[in-house]
Amino acid sequence: MMQLLVVGLTALFAATYTAALSCKDQAGKDVDWFVVYKLPQQSTSDVQLIKEGTAFLYMDAKTKKGGWKLTTVGMDKKDQAVAYTLQQVYDNLESADHFHMMYNDEHGSSHGEGKSDGYRAHSKGTAVFNQKDGVWLIHSIPAFPPPEAYGFAEKSKKYGQSMMCITFNTTKSLEELSEQWYRHHLSVYASKLPLEFIPKYPLLGEIVASNPPSAGVSFSRIANLQSKGGLKLTHFAKNRKFDQDLYSKLVAPELKSNLYVETWLRGLGDLKSGCPIPNLGQTVYNIREVNPAQIRFGSGNDHSKWAVAETAAVGYVCIGDINRQASQFSRGGGTMCFKDADIYPVYRNSITQRELCAEPEVEDGKQKNGPLEFVPPGLY
Repeated sequence: MMQLLVVGLTALFAATYTAALSCKDQAGKDVDWFVVYKLPQQSTSDVQLIKEGTAFLYMDAKTKKGGWKLTTVGMDKKDQAVAYTLQQVYDNLESADHFHMMYNDEHGSSHGEGKSDGYRAHSKGTAVFNQKDGVWLIHSIPAFPPPEAYGFAEKSKKYGQSMMCITFNTTKSLEELSEQWYRHHLSVYASKLPLEFIPKYPLLGEIVASNPPSAGVSFSRIANLQSKGGLKLTHFAKNRKFDQDLYSKLVAPELKSNLYVETWLRGLGDLKSGCPIPNLGQTVYNIREVNPAQIRFGSGNDHSKWAVAETAAVGYVCIGDINRQASQFSRGGGTMCFKDADIYPVYRNSITQRELCAEPEVEDGKQKNGPLEFVPPGLY
């Protein structure tokens, strides 16, 4: 009789227990957050993974004091932090108590090869939540990840990319995150929304349907958040009706800081470094060259989207999904900003060249680029 009771309780526990969700580290263990800098492919590199285009730099809440670590496992393999984290989505694709969504303005082979959604947000990411906790992976990689099993496409190897994974408490964060995602107007290509989530988080239904924000919803929104482990975060979101540059018109004024911004500047209407009248606003400098972990490359080979405050006194790092381009004024997007005394100098000191502000001259009807300036590491 006792044996039957034990078996019955074990079965009941197995039926009701839901495994905790968390960002995963390089060993597959729980970690509060991590950041990744996927390196651009460099055919002349002596490092095989860099030559292949699958190498990435990694830091997390536990390893941050050691700075960037060049991984020995490529982004295309399954035994590394990004794949371990996403496996929680794949393991719960049909779960009745897990909400998940994958969104990207460029869709991959199994969900519409070559399809590009130029109307909705420029955002890229994955979220998975149960009723207790969840994970949000923000990134810049087109057509990633696949919806049913982990993979890393050949075309994803060429350029540099950025990522940030954050672990959240569901009841403390998901409603606020929903407000941010709703502003973005995401292009969702894979999702599952259990019925039990809808009464508590009604916006999720609109979000996974890729519906636009309703009339009267603000064009931008700033949210103060906190990771499950206590990292304080500020998220900036805009939709297409904001119709301005996210960094110069929302992030820099809110942080009250000049910014260095690394985004894709090989498209329509690339913005120049923006310098307002002195003492009447913030300067937003385009980054033109970086040297993270002594691996040097120019912004022309970098599709990542990140920014740092100019000085350590402000000390913010931001990782997001939208470029400094006029063509992106009418696109949704956002960036996640946080302060960390160990992470800030790693990003700030990686900047080796910035674009100065241009004189108000035009050439063939276009404003000239400003001159480039070397940025010595450690001087901020």
